[in-house]
Order: sequence, then C-alpha cells, then structure tokens
Amino acid sequence: EGLVENSRRMGELMGMHLAELKERHPCVGDVRSIGLFGVLDLVRDRKTRKPLSEWNKPLSPAMKVISAKLFELGLYTYIRWGWVFVVPPLIIEQSVLDEGFRIIDEALKLGDQAVVA
Repeated sequence: EGLVENSRRMGELMGMHLAELKERHPCVGDVRSIGLFGVLDLVRDRKTRKPLSEWNKPLSPAMKVISAKLFELGLYTYIRWGWVFVVPPLIIEQSVLDEGFRIIDEALKLGDQAVVA
C-alpha cells in the first residue's frame, strides 16, 4: 500500500514543519523526528533549556493551555511534561499534515507567552 514510501515523504515534510516551528516560536527549545515520529521540546528559556513543564510533576498551566488549545482545534496528540508528540498515521496525506501543523502553530502562540524574555 506504499506506507513505507509515504512515511518517508511525509516524514521529510514533517521534519521541515518542525524546523519552521522552532524558528518561529521561542517556546520551542528543540525538535526531533524520525520518519513520522516527532516531538517538540517546549521550554521557558532557550538559553537555560528550562522546560515549560517540569519532569515528574503535573502539567504546568502553560502546557495545560497548549494542550487544551490543540484539543479545541481538533488535534489529538500525546503531551508529556514539556513535550508535544507528533505521531500521525502512516497513511497521512500532505494536506492533513499541513493542517495539523497549522493547528500546532496556533497553539504554540500561547506557549510563547510563557517564555522568559
């Protein structure tokens, strides 16, 4: 069914989307992906890499707001501490992937408000 090829193509596109989000949003400390498995590492401060939500603690208010916005806009994903996982299905089409990243872009604007200037 071409799932491996689609995963390769869409994974490359997803990597570009992730890199663009890192450039655009101060709350994105780092991004990484392999194929169609990616994660955004959200931080309060890029210099110190202090996470937007502490490990082994409940989600911070900022992460709760981001999570709620993603859900409100129809994007269901896994959020853990300061990480937003991006793991679309292998059958995803470009238009759907692009829409998902538009939603993530919108939600990250809320995260940018929590960044140390």
